Amino acid sequence: MQTRTLLAIGLLIPGILILAGCASLSKNQCLNADWYAVGLEDGAVGRPLERLSAGYQRGRELHDLTQRLTEVRNQIARTKEAIAAGTPNPAALAMEIVRLEDLTREAQELEWRISRASNP
Repeated sequence: MQTRTLLAIGLLIPGILILAGCASLSKNQCLNADWYAVGLEDGAVGRPLERLSAGYQRGRELHDLTQRLTEVRNQIARTKEAIAAGTPNPAALAMEIVRLEDLTREAQELEWRISRASNP
């Protein structure tokens, strides 16, 4: 039983030291961190989950915005292909051009929101 306790303490101390330096992590280090281990360490020292709520929400928002931007860019590409292929009906061509303009505006808005959310 003492061996387990010593092992747990031996693992906990480096974890605490790592967490103490967490604020000084670079963005790249933060993105590549073993967050499962960080979560275990936080729980071991009694840190509440709520301290992560704001960061999680921001990350979730960034994820959702990035996903939507990818979808919009794909729609822009398909719309450009449809326009380039030629549409014999002038009304359909006009609708594709309006669609392209709307999608381009949405992409710009999403890029701005992603930039703002990434750099609070």
